[in-house]
Amino acid sequence: MRKVLAAAAALLLWTTLLTGCSTTAENWEEKSYQADAGEISQLEIDVRDRKIEVEPSPDGQIHLNYCESDRETYHITEEDGKLVMTVQSGSNQMTFGTSAPLEKRTIRLQIPTDGLSSVSLSTSGEELNISTALTLTDQMTCKTNNADIVFEPLDVGGAIRLEAKNGDITGTVVGGYDDFSITTQVKKGETNLPKSKPEGEKSLAVSVNNGDAQIRFEKAQ
Repeated sequence: MRKVLAAAAALLLWTTLLTGCSTTAENWEEKSYQADAGEISQLEIDVRDRKIEVEPSPDGQIHLNYCESDRETYHITEEDGKLVMTVQSGSNQMTFGTSAPLEKRTIRLQIPTDGLSSVSLSTSGEELNISTALTLTDQMTCKTNNADIVFEPLDVGGAIRLEAKNGDITGTVVGGYDDFSITTQVKKGETNLPKSKPEGEKSLAVSVNNGDAQIRFEKAQ
């Protein structure tokens, strides 16, 4: 009898904990951050379990649109011409028995199509989607884990670095095939790129583990 009561008590406690954690309402607030594009040359977003969407700016400025709650916050800084967005220390998007809805975990970055020197975007679990043509004078870096990278034409003056684990890379770079030196590492996947091509004024480095990489070259108009 004692064993039955103990088991019932344990089950009740577990159910209470699970129910309490999974149904606790979390208040979300839509937020935005604006930066003067004339003051920013470099931009970096380094997060986890977030979808990153890059769109054209409606007014030539830099905009970050996102959601925060009491437990879900970001740290945004501007220093020496560099804008950085990271997950606030101690913030954790995963809650016991559930996770925040995707729309609450989506970061929308709106930037001018040109004027920046470098952009670095890193996330995991959700897609990194650059839905606007983008021109950078120096370099572009995109990294994902368990997610795809999709991008519109990237016109970069220096280096493009693309890295995906358990995800695909698909997009277009501006320039002819001969304009790039190319380094490609693909495991458990397929690609239309050579493993190595040494000559080129600009560089393209692609790394994929358990996914495909399909990159198209588009000569500048």
